[in-house]
Amino acid sequence: MATVNIIVPAYNRSKLLKECVESLLAQTYCDLEIHVVDDGSTDDTQETIGSIMSKHSRIKYSYRPHLGAPAARNFGLTKANGEFIGFFDSDDLWPPDYIETMVKSLQAKPDFDAAYSKIMLLVDGEIRGQYVAMSRFPSGNITADLFSGKPFVLPSSAIFRKNVWAGVFWDEALRNRQDFDIFLRISTRTKFMFVPEIYAMYRSTENGIGAVARRGQNSEDTRVMERFYFRLDGSSYVPKKPAFRNMSHRYRRAGLEHYKMGNRTASIAQFKKALSYQPLDLRLYVNLLRALLLNPRNDRMPDWKMPDVLGQPAKSI
Repeated sequence: MATVNIIVPAYNRSKLLKECVESLLAQTYCDLEIHVVDDGSTDDTQETIGSIMSKHSRIKYSYRPHLGAPAARNFGLTKANGEFIGFFDSDDLWPPDYIETMVKSLQAKPDFDAAYSKIMLLVDGEIRGQYVAMSRFPSGNITADLFSGKPFVLPSSAIFRKNVWAGVFWDEALRNRQDFDIFLRISTRTKFMFVPEIYAMYRSTENGIGAVARRGQNSEDTRVMERFYFRLDGSSYVPKKPAFRNMSHRYRRAGLEHYKMGNRTASIAQFKKALSYQPLDLRLYVNLLRALLLNPRNDRMPDWKMPDVLGQPAKSI
């Protein structure tokens, strides 16, 4: 039986982490190693994991300085030696047959190195439907679908063959949307298979990993998109028309966010960038005019500047 390594970044969420690890220990797949990477927690995370480790040898624990979930995942990658690898956030859950179903699906189709499932939203212990509304879940070369920015593949909803991660690391410089960036890059290396028989469960919490990631999401989306398209050969995978449309859409959403907050300088800059990709979109001229009419004295971010263009993803040490 092939070994599956599951990397779990953890930071000050011991109660949820306990439930998360118990979800992994309940898996029907036996050849499983769980790597909990403590990202500098100051609560009782170490004690919580220690009590579980005393009963289960499949759990490995590492403590690291607080550098964020991407750094924790990168460290976990250096410790993973199995044939398959997965990433599991501390606020997510899997049904007992999740890993077994995903691994069997990959083993049945050796030309696929990644498999993903639906994500169901879990609120107060009850499933409330899909995390993201999708009319279809594509299989095969899904780079262009991912470039839309819709989060239909999350860290906790995919299993990979370890070989596709050779030389690939999570970008630790990104404040959020690291999953969007990494899955775009991984998708150019392999085909993704959608597995309809199973689903992951995303727990909705006010301070959850996903909730934190959504703050300022649109600004990071545009940086990820532009780097991928212009610097990482993304134009070979995503046609120009939909690529420019998606980038314009994200800049418009970022501009609207700043407009609602009264941030005149930032909203003007974002709408201008949106127009550079879609100059025939009349909505953008209306948006820009409204932003220009904002009172500059009420701008809470008058010195705002467009974020720097992302460079090449740095290799994790």
